[in-house]
Order: sequence, then structure tokens, then C-alpha cells
Amino acid sequence: MPEQTMTNTLETSLGAAAGGLARLLFIQNGSLFDQFGGIEYYLDDLETDLSHLLGGSQITAVLPIRRAGAQLTEKEYGYSTVPFRKKGLMAKLENRFSKGLWNAAMKQIERARPSHLVCGHVHLAPMVCLLSMRTGIPYVTCTYGIEAWGDLRWIEEYALSQSDRILTISDWTRQILQKRGYPASQIQVVHPRLPSEFEKVPAPRPRAQRSTPRKLRLLTVSRLSKEERYKGQDHVIEALHRILMSEGMLPFEYWIVGDGGDLPRLRELAERKQLKDHVHFLPPVRHRSELIPIYRECDIYVMPSRFGKWEGRWRGEGFGIVYLEAAACGLPSVAYACGGVTDIVRHGYNGLLAEPDNAGELSRILWELYVRPDRIDALGKTAYQDVMKRFTRPAIRVEILDWLRNIYPDAQIT
Repeated sequence: MPEQTMTNTLETSLGAAAGGLARLLFIQNGSLFDQFGGIEYYLDDLETDLSHLLGGSQITAVLPIRRAGAQLTEKEYGYSTVPFRKKGLMAKLENRFSKGLWNAAMKQIERARPSHLVCGHVHLAPMVCLLSMRTGIPYVTCTYGIEAWGDLRWIEEYALSQSDRILTISDWTRQILQKRGYPASQIQVVHPRLPSEFEKVPAPRPRAQRSTPRKLRLLTVSRLSKEERYKGQDHVIEALHRILMSEGMLPFEYWIVGDGGDLPRLRELAERKQLKDHVHFLPPVRHRSELIPIYRECDIYVMPSRFGKWEGRWRGEGFGIVYLEAAACGLPSVAYACGGVTDIVRHGYNGLLAEPDNAGELSRILWELYVRPDRIDALGKTAYQDVMKRFTRPAIRVEILDWLRNIYPDAQIT
């Protein structure tokens, strides 16, 4: 069914079934006016898609603004903003409870009379739980990855348990929540969707048709934060070093796109491993669409994110939208078989998964792809077809529709 026809059908069905009573108020501690992270993109996409399904007047968000002079843009949903100006420890407290956010939410509740509150992060769940108790409006809590895998403060755990529904972005996180005692009936998965700019990328061109032969180009796109070392750029560098030592040459170059406090360590590691001429660091981009030509200049997306708890904190990939972006540009992904990537990459079908924390197996897989370039094309073609089938707007809207049916079981939405 064409996307516009499908959208119109869903809007008609929802509008008739819910009788205009499906009104959602999102309460968030981050926004695209603030920072450009995966959570902010996910919530913005979700609110936009819900606006298409229910009507823009039915969706409202209360958003913080930290950056003075932030450029506000028109959205398909309504929103009000709250200035967040705290620094350091006080900023962390503000992310959990803000008098300004509370007052703004109460104003929107009085104005819009929402049927449900949507808590954008579990850190805000205690405040949203209090709002729910005060107003009698049920709430949904969004969960992503590390923040929900364990070690929540007791008050956050309580507030999460009191949610009418828990919305999460991957089967990986859903399974962890179930192991932690949350009932399956309470948890719903709505995956992040492929950014709309990437839906228009042309189908990949086979490597054999490229005019200029070159080394295989590997790519990782991520923040280079000390807190996010689990993303595994150092493991890729180690894997490449092993290939160099065993084969006496290295038919790869490795592009790392991003910036952050871990950049000096990675530069030093590449030089120490004799890979200074093979590892290239590219600055981050501001808008997702700027990544498209970078993806299309590469052959394999590699981000072996690890999963587990170390240094007292859970680490890992809740989902990994970059794997979707890479697939849309015809790149197969190589990763570790853990975390949210397992919702996306199927071993031997649209990418290859190595045993977690095994740089030796990672190097073997990369060498296997070098000696079998036809497999890169085959995996890349399947990755493109799969992402266009499972993670574009029409596919994710089906998941949203299923979520809405669970929230409004008496509406008989079809």
C-alpha cells in the first residue's frame, strides 16, 4: 500500500475509533532544540508520526531548552518550552525534577486534557508518577537501554512499575525488563525508524561497478565519549592490527566520524598499533543527511558495541540507529552479537556478528569479507532491502498502531 494511502487509512481508523479522545502529552528532559542524540530523534519521530495518525492537535510535548538562543522550528505537534539553566550536579537534579517543567505540564494538562501522559525518560518517571497521582491521568514511560537495565533508584523503579505501559525501543531491552520482573503485557516495542532523509537514498551500486579500486573502507559513526567506549572503536583498531601482523599488509582503511574526550586515546592507540596511515578521524556532522555521502563512500559499517556492567555502570547499545542508516546506504554491518543491534543485524543475512569482546573473531570476519568481496555486495543488498521493509515509516507506524490499540483497548481500532 502506498505510504500516503496507508497514512490516510490509519488516520481515518484511529479518528473514528478513538473518537478524538486519544490525546497524548509528552514530558521530556531533552529535545532536538537542545541536543542531537538518539533519544531526542526517537521522541521527535514518534511525536511526528503520532501527529500524522491522530492529528497534530492531539499531540503536545513539554520540552526543556538549555541553549540560550536555541533556534525553535515548526513541528507537526504542539509544544511548549521550559528554560533549563542549571550546571553540573544541579543539572542532573533538574533532569529529574524541575518546578518549571511541572508547572508547564500542569498548564498543558488543564488546556489539552490529555488521555495519557508519556514520560520521555525513566529519570523523569517519579515526577510524571506524581503528576498522574495528582490528575488521575495514566502514563506511559519510554525506556531505551542502559538507564533501564538495572540499578535504578528505588523511586524510579517504583515509578516505572506504576506505568500503565512501558514503551521500549528494542526486543533486547524488552527481554531484560522481563527478566527483571516486569510483565510482558506491560511492555511494548516501538523501534526507532529510519530517518526520512535515508528513505530516499538510491539502491546500492555493486562494488564491481565502481570506477576506482581502493582499499576496503570501514566506518564507525558515534560520539567519542569516555563514557561510551563500549562502542568498540578500540576493538576495531586491535582487529586491524592483528590482520597487519598476520598478513604483513592491511587492505583496509578505517574512518571514524565523531568527536569527544576519547579522541586523543584513540589517536594514540592507532599510532601505537602502527595504523596511523590507515585510521582517519572525521569531524561530527550537525544533521543526519550530511552522513549519507560518507556512508556511500564506505564498504562496511563496523561498530562492535559491547554489553555488560563495568566501573559500576551498565554499558551497551539500546538499539543503534546508525546500523539502519548504514543499511539504507547499502553497507552490511559487522558487530558483536549483543545489545540492540541484534534487533537489526541477522548473522549471515544482512551483516555478520562476532562473539562479544572477541577482537580475534572480529579480525577473522573482516579478513573473510576482504577475500570474499562478492559477499559484501550480497550482504549489503540484503541490508538495504531489509531496512526498507522493516524500519521505514510505514513499518514503524504499524508498531505504533499496535501500541495505541493496547493503550485504548475499548476503541476497537482496526
